[in-house]
Amino acid sequence: MTVHFYKPSGWGAPNIYYYDDSVTLLREGSAWPGVAMQDEGNGCYVYRAPDWTQAKVIFNSSGNQIPGSQMPGYAVSGERWIKEGRITHKIPMGQNRRLRSINRKEHSKGIVRRSRSIDIDVDSGTYRLNGGLLLQTTN
Repeated sequence: MTVHFYKPSGWGAPNIYYYDDSVTLLREGSAWPGVAMQDEGNGCYVYRAPDWTQAKVIFNSSGNQIPGSQMPGYAVSGERWIKEGRITHKIPMGQNRRLRSINRKEHSKGIVRRSRSIDIDVDSGTYRLNGGLLLQTTN
């Protein structure tokens, strides 16, 4: 599962808290307030949870929270973008168009042993391997 979140103006770097309440015992990605998201630029942050296919997500930063307190998280699955409360399966209009070309998981005995990905931003000519540093392409 990959979640992209466009933070509201005035927010610092957001955390993501994610959970699955469709199972008998609540499954959490990590305890509240969740984990820091990675800055993708232009106010967009991303978090990848390779062992999860779906969850409910809540974003928070310095006392701010979306959805609001005591509200259920946004239901997401696969790769989703969330901007101004709208959830989409593709990059919102007016944003950089990206090509997510590779996302590969290696399994052994039914357990994910290694997950690899490459994210390519065709507008800026940059790429990121396995969620690492943003690198510039060369000619």
